[in-house]
Amino acid sequence: MFWLYLWSGAAGGSVPIGSVIVTQLNRHVPRGEVAYHSAYVTSLTTSIACLLMLPAALASKAPWSWPSKWYAPLGGAFMMADFLIVPAFRVLGIQVVLVAMLLGMLFTGMIFDCREGLLKYTEYRRLCGFLVVMVAVAINYAALPGESDAAAHFGASSVAYLLISFGVGCGYALLAKCNNQLSKDLGTSMRASAFSAAVTVACRIPLMIWIHSSRGLLPTFHSDDWYWFLGSALQNAFYILSTAKLPGLLGYSVNNVVMLVGKLCCSALVDALGWSGHKVPVDLVRALSMVMVFVGVVMFSVKSFRDLFADNSPNEDFIVPEKAGFEERSLIDSTNFVSSGHFTNNNVADLDTEAESDVDTESLSSQ
Repeated sequence: MFWLYLWSGAAGGSVPIGSVIVTQLNRHVPRGEVAYHSAYVTSLTTSIACLLMLPAALASKAPWSWPSKWYAPLGGAFMMADFLIVPAFRVLGIQVVLVAMLLGMLFTGMIFDCREGLLKYTEYRRLCGFLVVMVAVAINYAALPGESDAAAHFGASSVAYLLISFGVGCGYALLAKCNNQLSKDLGTSMRASAFSAAVTVACRIPLMIWIHSSRGLLPTFHSDDWYWFLGSALQNAFYILSTAKLPGLLGYSVNNVVMLVGKLCCSALVDALGWSGHKVPVDLVRALSMVMVFVGVVMFSVKSFRDLFADNSPNEDFIVPEKAGFEERSLIDSTNFVSSGHFTNNNVADLDTEAESDVDTESLSSQ
């Protein structure tokens, strides 16, 4: 059983590594052009992800139908702006961006649950969990000026990137909502994810045309970038295979919490080493914010520690109940999914009644 925990932690930790890879693919352009060039990079990696998903999506024998909800095919459109988190990594560091995105997803999840009557104002546990994460984001961000590397970038631009990260997190939650419905209509989450990836790229085409025409900026890649693309493919394949298999082996809630720990620890290490182009040492304040994020997410997502381990039993055909609240359907898996531009199984809930034929191997893009 111990190796399953290691596997889960490594899968969560691979998400910040994927963010580093996307950052490295933008290293050939001037700093001021990174925000624009990131649109090319994320669109290319998303296109590769879509192509990698197509064989499995087309090979599935699950029946499909036209989308029954008007919003279901629009999930990919909510990811149009996710390329802006790439320059945010270089200004704020990976961990601040990921936690701000997490806050956006939790906020959107609360809105969904309120609309569906699944969240009451008397549920202080979840409300307090959200507030704890919000305070953790503020602490993590407020600590940046104390670091010499961060002080130069602390100001209006960093506040803007923090808000953008929050907004992108909201977009990922909306994507999860749309894909949850689309996977029911198309038969599998693989088909839904591939479709959403294609929608994202299609929506970005006018934007990329504008970037080229107004700024004269072309995609800039070197021959030695091949290993970064290979690394991105391997990281995404590992992560998606993990999210497809681990919930049934380790338990849904346990797997999500362990993945979150891996993501927080790895993002702190990546920031401390400066791999994202922005060095943020780990200090007491940052460690405190990490603990607060963990506590807040657990408070938001599980009712008690007994519930946390209640699903800790092997089950290869793991399926999230259809009537589960948004927190049980997608939130923490979307959190691990964020910032790497992942468009495949962004929430394990999409492993519906066709789960056994849905995903055996998956690869995708990135955040």
